[in-house]
Formats: sequence, structure tokens, C-alpha cells
Amino acid sequence: MIKGLSLNLRDRTVLISGSVVILLLLIGGGVAIGTLLRNLDRTIATRSQALRDIGQLRGDVLTLQQKLQLAEGKLSQSAGTSLLTVVEGLANRIGGAGNLSYLRPTTSATRDGLQVETMELKLERQSLQQILRLLWEIENNPAAPMGIASLRLQRRFDDHALLDATMTMNAYRK
Repeated sequence: MIKGLSLNLRDRTVLISGSVVILLLLIGGGVAIGTLLRNLDRTIATRSQALRDIGQLRGDVLTLQQKLQLAEGKLSQSAGTSLLTVVEGLANRIGGAGNLSYLRPTTSATRDGLQVETMELKLERQSLQQILRLLWEIENNPAAPMGIASLRLQRRFDDHALLDATMTMNAYRK
């Protein structure tokens, strides 16, 4: 009876070889599955980050669209106003009457459907705070979109606390 249950040498070799092959297949399959799962995790992380980036870009686009609508609104409002009058009013209000040395238009050009007017302004005897306020008012003027192209500041020889400011600004119209 025991003789019938015992395996001969050939059968044992086949059984051991088969067990080793099955064990190697299981280990190799486990390694392959682990590698695939790590790749999937990286892919999921990459795509999740891409989705977050797209969400942020969408918010940026909406913000830029709102700014564009505001700028177009400013451009359409500025059609009837004289920019020289607007800038002169700002300079006199902030810098004080009599401190505006000159305000003169230098050039006017049309670029991409926009008319760009360039003006030069010189204010004398101004504190740094007055100049900063004027720059802010020009850049954020509701009457017309304007920007400072160049700025030159010089100390006054008679009072070093005061400055003379010469600036070139661009004003935009449709």
C-alpha cells in the first residue's frame, strides 16, 4: 500500500520542477502587478495635478476676461473726453495748482485698432507721496486707460525733500 503511494524519482523531479515554475510564475506575476499598480498611481497623480492646473487656469481665464471687459468699457467711455484735460485735472488736484510746468502731447499712433496718444508731463516741487499718488491715479484712472511709459525724478536744489518729475505717459482710445 505504501509502495503505491510513493513516488519514483522521475515523478518527484517533475513535481519539484513544476512547483518551482509555478512559484516563479507567481512571484513574477506579483512583481508585474506591483509595477503596473505603481504606474497607475503615478498616472492618477499626474492627471489629478493636471486637473487642478486646468481648474486654476480656468479661474485665471475668467479673471482676465473680466479685466478685458473692464478695459473695453474704459476704452468706450474715453471716446468723448479730452485726455489732456483729464491729466491736467489730476496734476492740478494732486500736485497743486501752479506746479504743473508743462503738459504736451508728443505723438499719436494707431496700433491694433487702438489709438495711442503719448503725452509728456512735468511737475515741479512735489513730495514723493504726491508723485506716487499721481502715478497711481494715472494707472488706475476710470476716465481712460493710461500707463506711464517713462519717469525721471530729480531733487530740487533749493529743497532736497521735494522733487521735479518728468514723465511720459500713454493713453489709449478706440
